Amino acid sequence: MKNKVYLLNFLIFTMSLSSCKFDHVEKVKIFNQISKETIYLKYYTWGLDDEMSVISLDKKTEWPDSSKDYVTEGGAFFYKLQNDTLFFYGVWYASKLNAFKDFKTKIVFKELHNYESIELCKTYKEKGLNIFPPSWSKFAKNF
Repeated sequence: MKNKVYLLNFLIFTMSLSSCKFDHVEKVKIFNQISKETIYLKYYTWGLDDEMSVISLDKKTEWPDSSKDYVTEGGAFFYKLQNDTLFFYGVWYASKLNAFKDFKTKIVFKELHNYESIELCKTYKEKGLNIFPPSWSKFAKNF
């Protein structure tokens, strides 16, 4: 019985350590020449199926600051910087919609239905859009 308690404590400790570390991080840097502002798109995965995407002014890849960063629960999205506006296209599950108060760049979200996202996977390059995270481009071309 004592060994089972030790084993259980070890497993809980190990799982808590693994939840503090990201398995995979992707980052894209977008520079707005008009506002002279750099925006970072960050994608994190950990565990079996946990993921999140972050839009931030902070280049660090540590855990996002939910008071300043826009955090959404995973999934790919499309984006385009046009003039002084950064457009995002995707299915949004946001933690904070007013996170952009410190941004100089205007941020516009276009929410898509699933079928619209699938169609955009086929034509996003023709429309001058980028996909985020970049690793998802290999999935998009299979639609």
